[in-house]
Amino acid sequence: MTMIDPSPFLAPLETAIANFEGPAPAALVGVARGGLSAQTAAGVKTVGQDAPAEADAKFHIASQTKMMTAAVVLQLAAEGRFSLDDKLSDVMDVSPLAGIANIETATMHQLLTHSSGIPDYVSDFIGEAGIPALWMRLLMNPPQKVSVDEAIEFLIAQNAPAEFEPGQSTEYCNTGFLLFQLAIEHVTGQPLAEVFQNRIFDPLGMNDTSFPGIGRPDGIISSYNTMAGQLFDVTHLPIDDAGDGGVVSTTADMIKFMQALVVDRTLVPESQLDGLGHFFDAVGFGQGDFVGHNGGTVGTTSVTVVHMPTGTVISVALTHADQNQNLSSLFEQVKNNVLSDEGWSNPDIGDGPLEFAFTAADLGISEAPGSDATPQVQLDMDGVSLFLDGPLAELDTGNLTFSDGSILFVAEHSAAQFSVAQHAAEAMSADNQLIGQSGNNLLIGAHGNDALSGGAGDDWLDGAGGHDVARYDADQSQFTLTIGRDGTVLMDRSGVLGADKLISIEQLDFATGSIDVQALEGLANVPASDLLGIIELYTAYFNRAPDAAGLAFWGAAMANGTTLADAAALFMDQDETRAAYPDGLSNEAFADAVYQNVLGRMPDTEGKAFWVEVLDDAASGVGRDHFILAVLDGAKAAAPPDASAEFAAQQMIDQAYLEHKTDIGAYFAATRGMSELSGAKTVMEIFDGSLSSLNAARVEIDALYESAVAAEGGAFLVPIVGILDDPFL
Repeated sequence: MTMIDPSPFLAPLETAIANFEGPAPAALVGVARGGLSAQTAAGVKTVGQDAPAEADAKFHIASQTKMMTAAVVLQLAAEGRFSLDDKLSDVMDVSPLAGIANIETATMHQLLTHSSGIPDYVSDFIGEAGIPALWMRLLMNPPQKVSVDEAIEFLIAQNAPAEFEPGQSTEYCNTGFLLFQLAIEHVTGQPLAEVFQNRIFDPLGMNDTSFPGIGRPDGIISSYNTMAGQLFDVTHLPIDDAGDGGVVSTTADMIKFMQALVVDRTLVPESQLDGLGHFFDAVGFGQGDFVGHNGGTVGTTSVTVVHMPTGTVISVALTHADQNQNLSSLFEQVKNNVLSDEGWSNPDIGDGPLEFAFTAADLGISEAPGSDATPQVQLDMDGVSLFLDGPLAELDTGNLTFSDGSILFVAEHSAAQFSVAQHAAEAMSADNQLIGQSGNNLLIGAHGNDALSGGAGDDWLDGAGGHDVARYDADQSQFTLTIGRDGTVLMDRSGVLGADKLISIEQLDFATGSIDVQALEGLANVPASDLLGIIELYTAYFNRAPDAAGLAFWGAAMANGTTLADAAALFMDQDETRAAYPDGLSNEAFADAVYQNVLGRMPDTEGKAFWVEVLDDAASGVGRDHFILAVLDGAKAAAPPDASAEFAAQQMIDQAYLEHKTDIGAYFAATRGMSELSGAKTVMEIFDGSLSSLNAARVEIDALYESAVAAEGGAFLVPIVGILDDPFL
């Protein structure tokens, strides 16, 4: 039986990073061999902040992109779209490129092997401080974009002569791969981003890789450049390095790519492997023990290579430009540590039994395509991944054992029913993992801290005892979590993962974050009057609707014994409160603001004078939270029997005003379940006391809701049912 413990595999990587000295704020390292992959990181995500760099951070791979562009060119050549011996001018109309030397005569093979003689739009034109002249646009105020069009226009404007006649020499040339982008898009009729997605990223399961153009995807790590002795954050400069350097990826995804391209040789058709070899020869990585490519751009340096004698893939990145010497130093340390490490020398797991040095619930499990696009099971454990051939439904869980005696259950068919108590009683106190497939599954944990995943279908997930997690390998923004007296249901609005009934589930884990369900479910036991009180506090303090997450938090707190007075006092200690009412704001100004928020008017002179005097008197023990509660209570109180007609009329107006604002807040947060703060502010500001503005606020909430449930760019929703009625029904 093979023991699987992540620590020994991570140690050589962590030692290399620990010994590395360089100015980069972060270093990322990944290694893979024989079905095992490991990633680690050191440093910080952003300078000046405490958040550590994470091993799965995305970074700009720069010229490593050329390997992907080359792979697509070779695929298209194998499909007969063109021959590598064809001139570029035979493949596409180059008349718009007139003025670029050798543009009419260079062949596809010469572009691929950097032997076209076409001037390099980057390295042949250097401006101040050694910066490429085209990139000087990025230093303008505001920065000017650099993309394919700008690069082509710039190169034509230089009217530069050829470096040499096509095929007569070799000189590294970014321009050739920018031209490849134009050729690929012409031949396929698709943007290069779509071509990469369909031909490389999706088939290889490179889920964290993209070709974003000018923009930068979520999760990208900050990158830096030092100019004139000063460190600059260049992460979001408007640069698109195009087919010669525009991809954003991770070390794990780059390993998948190199595994397919070089180790397994499944990405490029066999008929074009010679062309691939010529490409690597031209960039200096085709000879000796290593094959791969490095990359450097405005803010990152990186490299991914394969050690051909062993099939070991190494990917390294630093979040600082112009540090090739430092990159080489870190790469050498990683290479030496890994290639001399006994554990990495023969990590092929094979098909035998495996024993894991942790619990089944600790194991991350997913199905992903292998380098030949056939299914693989990916087992993730603290920075180390193990890849087993075959689909998840065929995983032999009997071959897997865990240190605490826990079990891994994977359904072999749809509509599975599995209870730890009934089917694995020996593991009732362990931390188990239960995984369903398609269909409507019933999965029941036991006393341990279990992990459950229903898969597709409308599932019933019952964690039973312990702190249990339901896992969803999807973006949190595509889900609606409905909380009510009849239970909790999580629905995937895309329809893929269905609507799951959650029982005794304390936490939800999504691909993009986690939710504490236990805290939210306390809402089911909260009286409607308490929720309305919380909505009124949001109105009084901030003049906005509550966000659903905030309403759920405070509602659950009240279910656990927090009173409305407690909540009002705690509201005073919130960042949003401090921003709305900064230090030094007088009690008079505070009173005016609260009256406007609650009643849409200024306070009466006598009442205001009373409260300001009380609030100004520190010895009174009366705080601003007490004042807010008093204003709310006063607005809802009936007029005294002996009140004047004018007072009674104003009281009715005040009651209606606050009631309508509360309706807006309830509809936004409870009925629709939305949490977007700018929307919460906007809908309340629409209301001016009139019925027409009340209806306009409702219409705006409905419009925001339609955007929130959209397939693209939606939002995580937490509606509350059966506790607060829809105020507009």
